[in-house]
Amino acid sequence: NVYFSSLFRTNISGNFRCKSYNWSVQAIDASFEGGEFAQEQTFIFDNTPPVPVITNLQTIYWPCSYTVTSFPTATDCDTTIIATTTDPLEYNTKGTYYITWIYDDERGNTSSQIQKIIIMDSFAPQLNVTNLPILTNDCAVEITQIPTATDGCTGTIYGTTNDTLIYTEQGTYTITWTYNDGNGNSTSQTQTVIVEDDIPPIPETTNLPAIKDCYSVVISEFPQAFDNCKGTIPRTTLSPLEYNEPGTYTINWLYDDQNGNQATQNHIIIVGDTLVPEISCVENQIINIPENQTFYITTGTEFDPLSIIEDCGVSTITNDYNNSSTLSGAAFPLGETKVEWQIIDIFGNQNECNFLVQVLTNTQVQDLSAKEIKVFPNPTEGKIMIESSIKRVVCHRFHRFS
Repeated sequence: NVYFSSLFRTNISGNFRCKSYNWSVQAIDASFEGGEFAQEQTFIFDNTPPVPVITNLQTIYWPCSYTVTSFPTATDCDTTIIATTTDPLEYNTKGTYYITWIYDDERGNTSSQIQKIIIMDSFAPQLNVTNLPILTNDCAVEITQIPTATDGCTGTIYGTTNDTLIYTEQGTYTITWTYNDGNGNSTSQTQTVIVEDDIPPIPETTNLPAIKDCYSVVISEFPQAFDNCKGTIPRTTLSPLEYNEPGTYTINWLYDDQNGNQATQNHIIIVGDTLVPEISCVENQIINIPENQTFYITTGTEFDPLSIIEDCGVSTITNDYNNSSTLSGAAFPLGETKVEWQIIDIFGNQNECNFLVQVLTNTQVQDLSAKEIKVFPNPTEGKIMIESSIKRVVCHRFHRFS
């Protein structure tokens, strides 16, 4: 039989950290004769945990976000142990966090440490535009461009407001914009909005035509104006809308856009007739009558007015020769007579025209051949020849031939 015995060179008792021990083995027989001891075996006996290099880990203060890239260490039996953790290594939200670091020497001994991480954001967003532009328009203002600010952690932040974004009434308004980074920090600024209409309405008809009537005028059609904000603007007036007495009147139309802008327009109303009637006479007349007559009798309406124009009506039309409304059948004596026609309308407006009537005795030779006189050529272009067998011919010079 072979027996084995062992011998520890060092006695083991108590708690030891990182101690080295040797262990040898010897074989002996039944007579207790032993052989040589086998090669000694060395082992480390460790029943104490790793010791952190830094007793108290520093609290990490970091703005906005933090990623852990450096890990704490501990020592164990002349060995460096790098800590491990099951906690996150990235922190992107403002707050206080704790990481539990574990040191394991892989001999059944562990130790741990806690490290505090504080993510900070104490800076308010910075305005991108210090003074926002004043927004103005004639009729309405609608906010379509939202101002922004820049935050060191969040980046671009769009402003928010409890004020309306559409303004349609005249006036001055203030919008308060707030920029909140979501971490308890905010900045605000104001923006002015002005809705101001300073353009008056424009009448649709620049010059209203005068309204005329012989007896009365009642306004039943009303002018309008166009406004850049309100569109079609109805008219108002304090003037009467009915006129029954002859005369000239003025209606003052008022166009009001209710935004402080007005336009006015005058409208002429004429009742009755203030214009004189028109009358046209014939041209001056030259009448030749035979030698045996002493007057000329008109035929029909040859000496009556050629035309008359009157809007409302003629009261009388007479001439001063026979005080009648026609010269038909009137007898004009030899010589020159002036005739004046007069027209009077129903409102007393009057006008006149006149012409001359010259009655002459016809002294021309009717039958030149009977007098042994020849006149040629006929027709003539301005020169004539006169031949006669009569020894003495008296020639008269006329200014014109007819």
